[in-house]
Amino acid sequence: MFGFSFLYDPERVRSLSAFVFGESDRLPLATYFPGWEAAVTEATAICRQLIADCPGLLSIFQKLGKVERWSSFAERTRQDACEHSVTLAILAWLVAVNDPRIDVQRFVIRAFTHELGEGNTGDVEFPFKTSPILKYVYPIIEFRETKRILESFGEIGRRIFQIYSGGNKVEDLAFEMLERADYVLYALCEYFEHGRLAFIEPIARHSRVMKNRQADLSLGWTMIESSVEQLSPEIDRYITGRPDLLEQEPTRQDIIVLMEAALELLKEMEMRERA
Repeated sequence: MFGFSFLYDPERVRSLSAFVFGESDRLPLATYFPGWEAAVTEATAICRQLIADCPGLLSIFQKLGKVERWSSFAERTRQDACEHSVTLAILAWLVAVNDPRIDVQRFVIRAFTHELGEGNTGDVEFPFKTSPILKYVYPIIEFRETKRILESFGEIGRRIFQIYSGGNKVEDLAFEMLERADYVLYALCEYFEHGRLAFIEPIARHSRVMKNRQADLSLGWTMIESSVEQLSPEIDRYITGRPDLLEQEPTRQDIIVLMEAALELLKEMEMRERA
């Protein structure tokens, strides 16, 4: 059994979400590994307090509950953006509490609110997110939507947006690795628990980046290392047939060029909306 499958069990995640959003007073706890109970208790407490401080967030998370993730995979365990936000908040606590450079509460809130824009935009399928230009356009659109949503909640919303917008270099890199860890953990669960071999794609893609940067976020890599190592032969065979996965990451100049193209496309979209 894949060791982190409990994180993506639909019934268990629904129970956690119900607790966070005040639909239940029962916090489901179980000892899966050292620190798990503390992670659930502390992370959900931070999330519940945020909802209490900004009740308007409830309606946004209700929308996120209708946004299904991983829709480009025909066979998959259902996971909506709301459940994903709760899961990522718990993983965020595990990462931050083990790194003195990261503010735990801030990091958990960032994870919990990172998908708010999808309440209006919906989830974009992986092939579109990774297209050379659209991968730089969509984050801008989602960022603007999140800013608009949170600023409508007044001062508390603006404070949340400051956290959502990012922190220092260490926190930003840690958050990128945290998101990749979540992708790989979900995909490993689908691969090992349900035999869905198509999920070798996100495992290969994201674990490769994480392994190259493991010194920057050791806990994030440790979460998945042993399971990924079991798949090394399959990953190697898959990558051999996918040269795009072996390409070097874009240079700063490459990103500038792509961003300029993305911004031009975004301007065209706005002009069409006004016409």
